[in-house]
Formats: sequence, C-alpha cells, structure tokens
Amino acid sequence: IPGGALHWVRTIANIQKRPGSHELVAFLYTQDVHESQIRQNILKRLASENMDYVRYIDLETGLSHLISQNSKVDHPTPEESLPYVTLYQKIVTSYICEEDREPVKVAYSLENILQELEQTPIFTIVYRMEENGKAAQRKQTSFYYLQDDRTKIICVRRDITTAYDVEMHQQKKLERALEEAKQANHAKTDFLSRMSHDIRTPLNGIIGMTHIASQQSNPDRTQ
Repeated sequence: IPGGALHWVRTIANIQKRPGSHELVAFLYTQDVHESQIRQNILKRLASENMDYVRYIDLETGLSHLISQNSKVDHPTPEESLPYVTLYQKIVTSYICEEDREPVKVAYSLENILQELEQTPIFTIVYRMEENGKAAQRKQTSFYYLQDDRTKIICVRRDITTAYDVEMHQQKKLERALEEAKQANHAKTDFLSRMSHDIRTPLNGIIGMTHIASQQSNPDRTQ
C-alpha cells in the first residue's frame, strides 16, 4: 500500500467454463485478513516461547493490542486495546518494584523503544515486580518489529525468576570454589615457606661449621 506498509489480503479464484463455449471464466474474491494474519504471525513466532503475555504496538494508531496471555500470570496486563502510553504508565505505577520504577519508566517509553530498535533488532528490559510491597519476581520484556515495514512492534514479557535464581546459585558456587582455591593456594605457599625455612636452618649450621673447620691448621684432626 502507499508508504511501503504491508497489508495482508486473501484472494480466491473460482474458474468456471462459460456455458455454450470452451472459454474459461475466472471469478476473483478478495478478503481483508490483515489483523488475523498479524495475530497468526505473532503466535507462530512465539509458539515455543514461555511467556506471560504478548502484545503488539500499532505505531500508526498508538494503540497496544493483547494477542495472548498466560492464564497463570500473577500480574495480568489489561485485555482491551488501549493507548500504549496509558498501558505502560499503568504497568510501571502498579506492578514495578519501587527501586526499578524510574529506570523502567524511561526504558518503557515509546520514544526510547524506537531509539533502541534503531541500534539493535531486539530491545530487552529486565526488572523486578512487586508483590505485597516486596520485590517478588524478575521479569524480562522484549520489543522487536514484526515486519520490515516497521509499523508494528511486538512486546513479549517472560518470567525469568527461576532462571535468575539458578544463575545466582551457580555464581555463588563459583565464588565459593574460587575462595576455596585461593585458601588452598595460600596454605600451600605457607607450607612451602615454612619447609624452606626448616631446611635452610640446619643447612646454614652445617655450612658454617664446615667453613670453620676449613680454617683449622690441623687437617687430619679437623677431618
């Protein structure tokens, strides 16, 4: 369509033989399937991904539309289509942990998302969500363009709490292993230092006595 945007349609051709002749006549029926095709493309791309919800932002209208949502999600997103600005302000003020609220507010702004997508194909935000006044879950929201015409942005939120906890557990194990290795290395160094001292002490005595003996005038007696 004008402007370079993509618009999905379905055309069905019905070919029949014209009565009384050998000519073929084709009847074409064209149907607007744009919205259904957008939804289908999104779901195909995300079919194998674990997610809280999927929305898309229509840059031509400024609206955010819900495509799919996990029924078990603890922090649901409004189901209706609504202006993206209204949506992200509601999410930030209602669910985001207070310590993360201001940076997430900046990151979630449409202006910032567009700027980030100029630099990278996928823009990702990681933050904590609040429950009963405490940070309870870690979430990751990713933004990327649906198609090359860049008129729609997909928004996918995932729960990464378990993955984060596992990563932190592994990091702590590595830190403990590193500390144990440092302690073992220190003990080895200390042992070698003491052994060197214990060996040097009698050797110094032997070397000293040998030197004294070599200065004596009676070699047979000294020997």
